[in-house]
Amino acid sequence: MPAYFRPLTGSRIYAQSLGSEGAPYIVASMFTEDMKGHADRLKASLEKFGLSFVLYLVPTVHRSISTRGSDDIAFCKPNFIQQIQSNHHARVLFVDADMVFREPPLKVLQATQERIDFAIYNWLADVANDAYTPVNVSFNGAPSNNRFYRFSHAIDMFDPTQLISSGAVEYYTPDAWPLLQGWLSATDKFPGVVDDQLLDYTYNFMIEKNLIRASWWDKDYCRYPWWIHVQPVIDHPQFPAPAHPTRSFELVIGHNRFKVESVKRRRSLSAFPRDCLIDTSAKCLLRLDPPGRVHMVSRFTTDLWVEPGQ
Repeated sequence: MPAYFRPLTGSRIYAQSLGSEGAPYIVASMFTEDMKGHADRLKASLEKFGLSFVLYLVPTVHRSISTRGSDDIAFCKPNFIQQIQSNHHARVLFVDADMVFREPPLKVLQATQERIDFAIYNWLADVANDAYTPVNVSFNGAPSNNRFYRFSHAIDMFDPTQLISSGAVEYYTPDAWPLLQGWLSATDKFPGVVDDQLLDYTYNFMIEKNLIRASWWDKDYCRYPWWIHVQPVIDHPQFPAPAHPTRSFELVIGHNRFKVESVKRRRSLSAFPRDCLIDTSAKCLLRLDPPGRVHMVSRFTTDLWVEPGQ
């Protein structure tokens, strides 16, 4: 039996700016009291670009979003998004409250003009998804302040007909209702699984994909600091906390959230060699050779977006 959408009882609108009637879309987010500082930062960035938005202060979030969340499914993402659609009769760009808009999100407006129903960042559709993390290096006892990075992770598979998402930025029209309904049902059935993994499962297994017009956005529309070479449009300034293994779809359900037999195994194109240390200050690549010697491999001219000490 499918789960049913529920009202956002106990929540209130914290801030909104709806602009002129008939705005092409509305940016929506929800947050708890402890995230108020992040929500204020998001609000300021939305106001900077004159975007229509509504931010809800909620008493809790569902545990598919946070391990500190509750069992109240009203405050899971698919239910919240559907309620915003219903309340405001609008296309919805959902963003996590700790996101920041760095540039006008022109691709969102483009999606409204191209009659796209659903848009998100998809690792399986990105041929170059290598990610990098800081390495703790010190000089004469002084920290390097996130100067050095190394390869961290990638998804070395390709299948743009399937989805492995990063769910901090998501776009929906009312025609994406079957996807939201399926996602809500999956959340109701598997409440302990991470929300974007349940979205992947829903898209890959539960709906008729030919009925949903999907578009896969680039990394700049859900930019994490591990993509040091990507200029952000919608930015997640901090590194996300890793999901606990006990919340993974594969461990809880017992199978992958995508059809493994359909993906093409291929190595992601690398912005930098995976075996090199990246010096973001000197813009050079270093290699460590035993016993602890370092030599420069080459210099590079790629623009970087690295905040010291982030």
